[in-house]
Amino acid sequence: MTPPRILKSSVIAPPIFGVVFGALLFILGAADDAPGLCLIGLVFAFLLIMLGAKNTGLIPKGFIQPFILLCFGTGSILLGTAWFRDTEFDNAPIFPIAALCIGAEILSAGILQARRRIRGKQ
Repeated sequence: MTPPRILKSSVIAPPIFGVVFGALLFILGAADDAPGLCLIGLVFAFLLIMLGAKNTGLIPKGFIQPFILLCFGTGSILLGTAWFRDTEFDNAPIFPIAALCIGAEILSAGILQARRRIRGKQ
């Protein structure tokens, strides 16, 4: 009898490693006041959790990449919006504008890929 897919090491190991290593990077980034290192930890943990979800076989083939693009695009748009509300970049508004533009581009790429995958399945 084969174990369920959820109990395989290829499903369990990446999310556990991602959460542990991502949390470690986040803690180190918070201790050194390095927001870039915190972001790298979050992205690393998210991608390894998605790898574990992909290995379960419950997500249809080809839908993990559009989902990741949708999440990153939404995060970038939220980051750009937060930068606009914050007064940190008043003298150089190019950073929030760039974050919004990049986020919109990534979001639209994820939507287009998801639409192609759905149309291909029908």
